Amino acid sequence: MPYDLIPPGKRRGNPFWIARGRLPDGREWEASTRRTDKEDASRVAAERYAKACAESPAADRPVAATFSDAADAYIRWRNPSKVELDRVERLRRLLGKLPVSDVGQDDLVRAANQHPTAVGGATLNREYVRPFAAIIHYARGYDLRVRAFKERAPDVRVADKAAVAALIANAKTEPQRLLLHWLWEIGSRLGDTLRLSWSDLDLTASTVRLTIGKRAGSVVVLPLPATLVARLANVPSKDGRLFPWATKSGVYKWLRPLCDDLGVMFRPHDARRALATEMFDHGADARLVQELMGHGSVKSTMRYRHVGVTRLADAQRKRG
Repeated sequence: MPYDLIPPGKRRGNPFWIARGRLPDGREWEASTRRTDKEDASRVAAERYAKACAESPAADRPVAATFSDAADAYIRWRNPSKVELDRVERLRRLLGKLPVSDVGQDDLVRAANQHPTAVGGATLNREYVRPFAAIIHYARGYDLRVRAFKERAPDVRVADKAAVAALIANAKTEPQRLLLHWLWEIGSRLGDTLRLSWSDLDLTASTVRLTIGKRAGSVVVLPLPATLVARLANVPSKDGRLFPWATKSGVYKWLRPLCDDLGVMFRPHDARRALATEMFDHGADARLVQELMGHGSVKSTMRYRHVGVTRLADAQRKRG
């Protein structure tokens, strides 16, 4: 077999089997099977390896003399989005005349350093490193290991109850108020929330069947608090999708202006962190919080364990 199966837990706590090996053209290949059962993972790995071999560009990869030639070939093969195309064109302007056989990490760093404004590693990786790596790996295979810039730890925010209450009170429509209330009470990911249908709810039992996109479509049943059930019960039409927005951007179109008007900082994921923090503050064990958050492993849950004011106050009292 041209690839190995790496069991769950061997790669950064990954809960699924991972297939890793080489394609016939010599390129390294790796794919998550998104499966925990070995037999099922073996089947998925075989399917994905066969697809990767069939889609390999090695057979018809054109010979490129310059980085600009390589960019042209990559564009024809990839047919990138406008955003991706803008990034490729920026790199072409900076590196286009260099021989593609010689271009390397130092050239990439010099190009990134010409960014017109001071930005962090995350932006440089998105705007320069990833498109550069895609072009070079397409043109030359994987003989060049492209190193990313160091990224600053993400800004971790926990939603404030008063701020969320203000957002709910000032939202213009009932669907907006319902979504904000839902995010605060349930803490589900925005993408999973927007996929909900009324058929996923059982208002009599006060439960919701939530599909977790990050866990290969696994389903968890979560309780609905009485205040949320009451709001849901008052919605006149209970057919089709629970929320009217098909994409996250549709939510942010009204949420960002609302936050700006009220002078508050809020992102949907902040409510998720707030729920986990509150659960930990009230003594819930990690396994319980894991179920509530829909995480595949306790390790993921522990990243949400932010020390809240309640626990700090308790600690101070114990010292006294």
